[in-house]
Amino acid sequence: MAQFDSVMGAPEPVTMEPEPAVVVLRDGMAVIQESQPVTKKPRPTQVEPEVLAGLRAAEERAASKRQFLDHKTATMAENLGFSSTDSYATAAATIAENLGFPNTDPDATVAGRVMMANGRPMADAAVVLMDTNGNLMAQGHTDVSGWYEVASLQEGPYVMQVLPSARDAARWARTWYPANRSFLRAEVLEVTGAGTTADVTVQRGARLFLTVVEKRKPVTGATVQVCGESYHDCQAATSNARGTVALVGLAVSPVRIAVTTTDGSRYEFTSELRSAGLNRIRLNTVKGKLVATGGAS
Repeated sequence: MAQFDSVMGAPEPVTMEPEPAVVVLRDGMAVIQESQPVTKKPRPTQVEPEVLAGLRAAEERAASKRQFLDHKTATMAENLGFSSTDSYATAAATIAENLGFPNTDPDATVAGRVMMANGRPMADAAVVLMDTNGNLMAQGHTDVSGWYEVASLQEGPYVMQVLPSARDAARWARTWYPANRSFLRAEVLEVTGAGTTADVTVQRGARLFLTVVEKRKPVTGATVQVCGESYHDCQAATSNARGTVALVGLAVSPVRIAVTTTDGSRYEFTSELRSAGLNRIRLNTVKGKLVATGGAS
């Protein structure tokens, strides 16, 4: 690799190994003459003047650009009231605060206990936190004592829903904080700092056993959607070979049921789950219309 005086410094001198000692005659006497190390200066690498000039110009441009950016940064920091010792993180946080942006440091925590309406703790339940539009933000799970904790949250308003485990879903409904059956009825939870507490009481749930029949034959592969007061309270399933669908964890309330068959036909009707237990509904098409029979058992 070529070395340049202006860039890499002058080349280092090279010390050569000394020649072996020799014996010479001096005034008729044999004398041993030690050889001295020989230092040879290497020939400098020849560089075209145009190349060297280009390297020097590029170095000058880079130095000028660095100086310009340093000056511009210092001027902006001074105009914004920062000192030269402020870190970039401090500056960014101050600018966000001055512009009205909320604190985005996710250090808030919400914790509490999930209990069933009979006073017993609910284990292995999912605790879901959403924003006020119903978008999923975070989730956690309860332990054997019903205790949960969800950390690393941003401060602000949340809506909370508890989903019972598969073991408990047959008897207990999906419940919104603190003990409501619908997203529209849920209380907004304000999460601030690390000390927010929210307890939930899970309500009794309904089960729905629904059969779809067309021309006295079971309808396989039909999509059945059951919704409460809002689309955030919906559940869906597909009918099996017997035309049946089983849904659990539903709230005891009026529901909207939509059935879409594999050929694209869609039927909608309203019903009401009247029992915190098993509800049976049979759907049959009569002259192109869906007729529902049955109810709570």
